[in-house]
Amino acid sequence: TTQCYLHTEGAKKQDSTFLQLSITDNVVRGTLSHLPYEKDRSTGELHGTKDGDIINATWVYMQEGMQDSMAVSLKLGTSGITQKQASVDATTGRMYLADTGTYSIEYGKMTCR
Repeated sequence: TTQCYLHTEGAKKQDSTFLQLSITDNVVRGTLSHLPYEKDRSTGELHGTKDGDIINATWVYMQEGMQDSMAVSLKLGTSGITQKQASVDATTGRMYLADTGTYSIEYGKMTCR
């Protein structure tokens, strides 16, 4: 089953993040596209596993012509999904998931296109 979700933010809700997931047993595949208004976009594939209502995945994405990756953790809910807030390593500038991170980025369910 494929499920799609949307998160918007910004003063005019112009920054969007689209999430498309396909879950078979405990294997998760999908795409994640972060599309900030008039800024650099990041889009790529998610690969991970589902344990209960938690999905832990790696997002391999392209931004400014460069490939990068980061860990993503999602929590499935009845009407949507929440993403664990990432932290920034002050030394490297890279994003990472801290144990103290909270599931605070909310996505609403939407119809897949």
